[in-house]
Amino acid sequence: MGRLLVIGAAGLIGRFVLAEAQRSGVADAVIGRASAEMPEAHVLRLSPDTVDALARLLERLRPEAIVNCTGRTWGDPDALRRANVESVVSLLEAMRIAAPSAR
Repeated sequence: MGRLLVIGAAGLIGRFVLAEAQRSGVADAVIGRASAEMPEAHVLRLSPDTVDALARLLERLRPEAIVNCTGRTWGDPDALRRANVESVVSLLEAMRIAAPSAR
């Protein structure tokens, strides 16, 4: 497999996905907040306002596959919708624009 992009790479699941991907090939990380533990990661929060920025990142990195490890399991309905629906819609829109062949 070629380049893999792990979104939510600093989270509970994402950190393990990233570690495994880095062992077996080329992987890039996207995290929602800057972290001293992951200085090489791209910092970007998924939202309708960041579709263009994510599309530019996808154009630059040219991932063959994208693993979305973002999400939320607690909070009020609006927070859950933003974290689990709007973020995925934003990712899919950026992929449509800049990485239509990524899986």
